[in-house]
Amino acid sequence: NQLNALSETSIFVIDDCDQEVTPVFTVVVTFSGDCTAFGYFERRVYTWSATDICGNEALLTFTIDIIDDVPPVFANVQDDTTVICAPLPSVPVMNITDIAMPVVTTFSETIVPGTEIGVFIVTRTWTATDACGNISTSVQTIHWIPNTFLTCEIILPPVIECNSHGVVITSAVTGGIGPYTYVWEISGEKCFIQGGQGTPAITIYVGWTDVKVILTVTDSFGCTSMCMIIVSCTDAAETGLALNLQNTHPEANQDLKPGLITSENPGDYLKKINLWPNPANENINLSFESSIDQNVEFVLMNLLGETVLKEKMEAHKGFNTKNFDVSNLLTSSYLMEVKSASEIHTKVIVLTRKD
Repeated sequence: NQLNALSETSIFVIDDCDQEVTPVFTVVVTFSGDCTAFGYFERRVYTWSATDICGNEALLTFTIDIIDDVPPVFANVQDDTTVICAPLPSVPVMNITDIAMPVVTTFSETIVPGTEIGVFIVTRTWTATDACGNISTSVQTIHWIPNTFLTCEIILPPVIECNSHGVVITSAVTGGIGPYTYVWEISGEKCFIQGGQGTPAITIYVGWTDVKVILTVTDSFGCTSMCMIIVSCTDAAETGLALNLQNTHPEANQDLKPGLITSENPGDYLKKINLWPNPANENINLSFESSIDQNVEFVLMNLLGETVLKEKMEAHKGFNTKNFDVSNLLTSSYLMEVKSASEIHTKVIVLTRKD
């Protein structure tokens, strides 16, 4: 500020011939363009020229080199934050101020596992270097929890008779961070929810056909899990007749195939079904154990019940794996059905996309 205040009146001129001499003041400013090579960022040459009435001239001049040792300043420093059940936020463009332009900015990001399962520590670092080699850094730490491992299961009564009121459907929730919200949906011919919406258990009316029951559970951080089951009812009259026939002819039903087993009441054929990674990005891996050699179908559905992927494989007895390419699907939650001739198992998978 003192240098900027200099002017023609900053000095006093004395002369024997001319008592009133006003000097001419000039400032010449140059920039080095390379602080390292020249040793300065800005050079100022201050000159006062005084000429008396007789034409005698006197000069006063001096040079000041200004060295920039102030690092760049970040105008929009990013605060540390926590991101749960959501993709990482996009990397912002940093605004930087500095007198020694241009400023070169570099960015780096590291993701390492945290001390707790499912927690990742994301470190974002911006480094700014001005024309004089001054460096400043800005670091943001994000605690990223992409999944709270929330899962749900629908539990049915052992026997459901057709044309029944007050059928109690319950649920079991694991993982996640409570409290939870519950949203139930049912679809089928002549069925409806009688009570319990928003709670872990509902009562429904079941008509004469199968009913699809869907439960969406959301934890306090917005993570969601969806589970589904098919409710099949039993006609009491036909059941009684079948029992009588079986008692009369014990060997009559030896060749019957097993009935449909849902994921909430699994049989002995498909077990230990796992999906990973979850959330997934471009590929899904699925593994399971099969008690027998059998054909297995895989159906991936969106939340509207629309099929977005369907594949089959011949599973052999023992451990089996399957890989799915989902790179063309949108970011959302999906239901993966693993189906055999006698069973349906349902798993929830979340797809995310990199920015």
